[in-house]
Amino acid sequence: MTLVGEHSVTIYAKVDTRDAAGGRDYSSVAASSGTTLPCTVHPASTQERVDHLQRGYQVSYKLYFKQDPSSGHGDKIAYGDATLFQVGKTIHRDESEALEFWKVYASEVEQRQ
Repeated sequence: MTLVGEHSVTIYAKVDTRDAAGGRDYSSVAASSGTTLPCTVHPASTQERVDHLQRGYQVSYKLYFKQDPSSGHGDKIAYGDATLFQVGKTIHRDESEALEFWKVYASEVEQRQ
């Protein structure tokens, strides 16, 4: 599996603001401030989907990054024509700790934390 360069995505940070009534209004920053990063995108496995559903999150894709994408829960991820939302992120190292990569789980459905 190639970890970098196979695909690219643009990540838009989630902005938590207040609406006119003082309630939370979730939105993402303007497209001009997105960060484009190389990665590899794969559909989430059935087991990964089940594991996340048990924790209350839907997962559609997993994205592999060679560097920390500096993203968080709810950030919007543009991948081709798809709009995804991050629901989790983990760091992985091989047994020798020579290879390090980040795995981001994302959903096609926006979810509240």
